[in-house]
Amino acid sequence: ENLYFDLSFDKAETIDLQYSSSLDDSTITSSDDYYAVSLGAGWNSKKWSAAGRLEYRDSETAERSSLQLKSVRKHGDHYAVSQQLRIVDTQETDGDSDREAEFGLSFALRSKEWEYTLLNQLDYIDEKSVTDGEVERSRKLINNLHYNRDLFEDIELSLHYGIKFTQS
Repeated sequence: ENLYFDLSFDKAETIDLQYSSSLDDSTITSSDDYYAVSLGAGWNSKKWSAAGRLEYRDSETAERSSLQLKSVRKHGDHYAVSQQLRIVDTQETDGDSDREAEFGLSFALRSKEWEYTLLNQLDYIDEKSVTDGEVERSRKLINNLHYNRDLFEDIELSLHYGIKFTQS
């Protein structure tokens, strides 16, 4: 079993916009200098893995906070289940804002002994945006199912089924 932590600090600062390389000189109006701080942690064992990260970023145009959590449960080489959560909140200096929250659940059935693999991924995404005081919100439920099977030595069958429900 392993437990680990990490802490990071990142900073970007434009030295001179005059020497900035861009294909279109008219797009160079300002930089987006920033600093970011993040703290992460993780844990691994034979059957479980989990990781998380919290980040804060402050730039000239926005402040952004994010949280990411993931875990995986393995059962030998036959089966695995994973969960993930991701939340990002951005506050622009002009008063606009964006928030995205995503939750995912996946499972995989696979083995060297079997002739097939089955993967399923279910995601729920909730997005909210405020621009000039106008609120827009959307919710999505997405499911993807993948089935792969060896038919013959050099022929494989792959089937994919996806469905998406969106509400705005």
